[in-house]
Amino acid sequence: MGDIADGYIDEAERQIDEALDNMVGEQEIAMIETRKTTRVYLAGPLFTDPQKEVIFKIHDWLVEDDRFEVFSPWHASQPIWNGRAPKDCSQSDRQKVFDGNWSNIEWCDILLAWVGGWDDGKTDMGVCWEMGLAFHKKPIIAYVDEGDERQSMNLMLERTVDAVANGFDEVRAALIHHHYYPGTYVQPFPELMLTNQLTPEQDAIGPQVH
Repeated sequence: MGDIADGYIDEAERQIDEALDNMVGEQEIAMIETRKTTRVYLAGPLFTDPQKEVIFKIHDWLVEDDRFEVFSPWHASQPIWNGRAPKDCSQSDRQKVFDGNWSNIEWCDILLAWVGGWDDGKTDMGVCWEMGLAFHKKPIIAYVDEGDERQSMNLMLERTVDAVANGFDEVRAALIHHHYYPGTYVQPFPELMLTNQLTPEQDAIGPQVH
């Protein structure tokens, strides 16, 4: 699976390099090549070991790739919780976590939201709140994991997102593309389904929703 994933990312980066080579104007090329890091807010349920495995995989890749900065509410809150359950913490501690989350939605360039992983594949309530706060402020990529019981999302959530990435390979490619071309969502390989790239017939139906 690692070789397949590397192949997808190599192809995505090859297409980006080719686009750069074909661009007219040294100023435009310099602007893209010197672009600052892309700041990603990583939203998702982190209560069980399988949930953590999914989020940690994405988080660790973002940390290791110097094109990105990442804010993860779970990682940021651990020093505040200090091994305690949120319900056992003070109001002051709970407020610090809340303030950190909403302020980093303001800080980020793009919100990546895992819309599955919860009971019956539904979306975690905290993730719903984060997506709602980011709507009309920040681009949102909805992440659907291969192991999600439901490969779709609620109608209201579906209409808030700019793109849908199915699986780890697709989300890597989508974020890499967005880093170089902010605000655009291009399919780096055929399997990447993006909501703003539907045919007119598909757009009339929309992605599968429940």
